Amino acid sequence: MKYLVLLFSVCFFLLGFVYFYRPDLILKINALMRKVFFDDKKVLVNRKKAGILLILFSLILFYTFFSFRCAPHENVNSEIYKFWVSYYGGNYAQARKISENIIKYDPENRTATQQLAMVCFTLGDYKNANIYAQRILNENPNNKRMRIILETASKKSNKKNQ
Repeated sequence: MKYLVLLFSVCFFLLGFVYFYRPDLILKINALMRKVFFDDKKVLVNRKKAGILLILFSLILFYTFFSFRCAPHENVNSEIYKFWVSYYGGNYAQARKISENIIKYDPENRTATQQLAMVCFTLGDYKNANIYAQRILNENPNNKRMRIILETASKKSNKKNQ
């Protein structure tokens, strides 16, 4: 969806400049679409208005495209901060909920996965702590904190099962 928005914004942006600087191309484009949308007299009289509208519309589409890409990242960072506040405040259930929401939105987020492993371990959910710690270790085998959580959670989970 976001790439479709980008495609339309680029097309409208270029078309807006064509309306300003290349009236000959306007007539060629108009010849192709005359039967459906345009009349030569109206196009030439209103070409500057149409150019401004197309450029403004393309800028709105550009903004939409880039806001899709930027805003969630900023939101994730604030959610990660909220996790740490909840975690160190002792509100582990809330911290877990925050990390699960981040992972639901961005499954590849390593920080949220690490946080979720830590909070699951703290809550005694060793099975899920193992799963999340293993995900992190698959990507980064040198992560000491996750290795310790994985080993300890495996031991404790085996004791629970016996």
